[in-house]
Amino acid sequence: MDASSGVVRLGDAERESLAAYAARASWPAGFVVYQRSAAADGVFVVSRGRIVLRSRVRAGRGFVPWIACPGETFGSEGLSPSSRYATDARADEESETLFLSSARFRAFVREQPQHSLTLINQLMAERALLLDKLRELTTLSVEQRLIATLVRMASNNTFTGEDGRIVLCSARYRLLCELVGATRESVSLVLGRLASEGVVERSGTTLFVCGSTSAYSRELVDQCLRSGITVYPMPGSGAAAWIEPVAAALARDGRALMNIGRPIDRSPGAGARLQTALAEAVARLLIDHQIDNLLVEGGATASAVCRRMGWEDFHVEAELCPGVVQMRIAADDATSAPKLIIKPGSYPWPQQVFAKRT
Repeated sequence: MDASSGVVRLGDAERESLAAYAARASWPAGFVVYQRSAAADGVFVVSRGRIVLRSRVRAGRGFVPWIACPGETFGSEGLSPSSRYATDARADEESETLFLSSARFRAFVREQPQHSLTLINQLMAERALLLDKLRELTTLSVEQRLIATLVRMASNNTFTGEDGRIVLCSARYRLLCELVGATRESVSLVLGRLASEGVVERSGTTLFVCGSTSAYSRELVDQCLRSGITVYPMPGSGAAAWIEPVAAALARDGRALMNIGRPIDRSPGAGARLQTALAEAVARLLIDHQIDNLLVEGGATASAVCRRMGWEDFHVEAELCPGVVQMRIAADDATSAPKLIIKPGSYPWPQQVFAKRT
């Protein structure tokens, strides 16, 4: 067994011995290997990639008790008679597994007792880790659980770059929250504190929000397009049709612009309804995704977003140019605490805001 990283895993020799008894399968990224409550049989061993085990808590939220990496197992519920899977299992990236059915597992134990003991040791070691995680959930604070999760991710090289640092994009940030077993709001607050202490480096994710219809706002759209920033006008359908592509662009490119993008509607209450819809969509993105820089054009739009997020206390950090102010949201009032840059619709944006932040 390989324990060089501090995490016990099946080594190459054990996996080679398993291969003669197991069915090998490849899974594309995002493929569901099995679902909770399906009839379970046997056990899987990961030979390449990552398999995420997730319990759905409610719509849009889940808890991840385990990420199976190479040399680790999942689906061992199937070794018990008449059992069912306790979680969903999904390939986080292109992955390859070895599957031992219950019958093949018994044959493996009979014919390869030395290697089978190693596999059983692996199953017990993973059970101990799950029990330790249960202890963390019941005894540790969100900050302590977050640090323990990051240490665990670093030890098994989950999401680490070449320099050994953990790199989290928007999708991985959601997975981190599910591993910690906390809301995105709680995790964001902790990460904000760690960032202020220099432990965490936040970089790059910028959301432009434009609720103004001035000439400068039309110029903003043109400038964003020239700078390679994708523009997402308010669709005629539901908010999900707007939020999902914006979130995908933030994860992919690190930048996006949301605007109303409709002809001026002068009917009574139309402006307020559009501002409310825009603020609600922005709030959903801020709650569900890590956004580091929020640039808002239009005083009414900025007010609507801040009210929706419950932001009341701000500290001015800089005036980027006349009328354009960069502020820090007080940690006690912030949900995800991005840098907030606002300006009225009648002022131009400085060129520096269009440079890609790293």
